[in-house]
Amino acid sequence: MATAEKPRCGGVITKLSGSLKNPPRSDMHDNMTCMWEIRGNASDHVLLAFPYLNMDCTNEYFDILDGPPSSAAFLGRICSGFYHTYQSSSSSVTIKYFRRFNNIGKVFIVYYYSEPKGERVASASAGSWPVRLGSSDYPIAALGPWAADSASAWLPLPPRVGMIR
Repeated sequence: MATAEKPRCGGVITKLSGSLKNPPRSDMHDNMTCMWEIRGNASDHVLLAFPYLNMDCTNEYFDILDGPPSSAAFLGRICSGFYHTYQSSSSSVTIKYFRRFNNIGKVFIVYYYSEPKGERVASASAGSWPVRLGSSDYPIAALGPWAADSASAWLPLPPRVGMIR
């Protein structure tokens, strides 16, 4: 008799842009730790954006690490709020997700993309929020709070964009 394989989460991601979503909820009776290492091009840094989190900070949270797991510096732990963003100092970043035993977990999505160091970042009321800019210094697309360009990269657009650094 074959046994069902448990859903897995985590791993190494080399795609230059995309998103991570909550793992399957079928394993709610187990502690769950997922670790993703996102690797960009060697000369890039990696940007992360968490548009909204509403987790119980004791039973479910994210740790954000700057670099690969073997040598990463701890950047922070997050579990709730709006517009959390992180930028790696190197070409990789590690995201660790933890969900405690018997906790069904909340729905989440994390957007990531790799971009050349020195790209401009727009400053928003919620802090620095990355916005890819076109040659005329305007966002490439505006389709609501989240937009996509032709290469399927995401563009986080906050409610109010202020000065461009």
